[in-house]
Amino acid sequence: MQDIKQKISLEVGSFIQTEVSNFPINIQLAFQHVLSTKSKCFRSYIFILSYLKFGGNTQDIPYKFSISFELFHNFVLVHDDLIDNSAKRRGSDSFHVRFGDNFALLFGDFLYTFALNFAHKHDKTNKALDVLLQVGLKTAQGAISECTLDVHSQADILNLYEEKTAYYSFFAPILLAYYYVGGKDKIVIQKIEEYSRIIGLAYQINDDLEDLSNFESFQEAEIFNVNLYGFLAKEFHANIKNREELYQIVLEQRLDLKLKDLIENLRGKARLMEKDLGVSYFEILLK
Repeated sequence: MQDIKQKISLEVGSFIQTEVSNFPINIQLAFQHVLSTKSKCFRSYIFILSYLKFGGNTQDIPYKFSISFELFHNFVLVHDDLIDNSAKRRGSDSFHVRFGDNFALLFGDFLYTFALNFAHKHDKTNKALDVLLQVGLKTAQGAISECTLDVHSQADILNLYEEKTAYYSFFAPILLAYYYVGGKDKIVIQKIEEYSRIIGLAYQINDDLEDLSNFESFQEAEIFNVNLYGFLAKEFHANIKNREELYQIVLEQRLDLKLKDLIENLRGKARLMEKDLGVSYFEILLK
């Protein structure tokens, strides 16, 4: 597994050298910023690992194509940090802090278009563009629900998590890996979607849990007004005025235990599906 991660990292470095060098210097610097910060590249990793688990040719592993997922992910991050006014990303200045709001808005759009074009250029399935357009709509729909506060229940929150995270982070890479090995079974595709929704939810809920490590990280959480903590806390206090008050209620009522229960429930569902699909990502992602 470490070998896969190293090869993806090398591919990212090669991408910066070969695909970016002909752009104007400001775009080159922008690419270097988003791709050189401390990214796990786990979407690319999930794609390659799925490709191999589905029986892909080990002599022709599509590392170059896998970078499409990292490009798509960074388009989401650039816009997310701008909308949330987040100052930091992976321990460094977020994109809009470094380059300004206007450039962040435009470069996010540029990255999205570039990711689609790059995926289409290196795709061997003739399905990448359709899949990425599909998950792009889901991601945008989730982001709109979040920023317009069109969320009224815990079920709405979980649906938002699916749209914003599960589809582009898990469904797209696993499904395209299946297509890459010639997969066509509609039942398997349905199972991939359901499994992706499960691990996407667990991943996002676990992310909420990590925000509880200290109040500073809780303050800087990407989603404050729209998250599970906010809804669970309202069971104990209907009118929460600020982050400090929310944080105290979360700690006093041990709301983290409710989130852990949700993750355990999702873990049980994931294990059943992992036997069918021959993949096992739940424990890897929640380490």
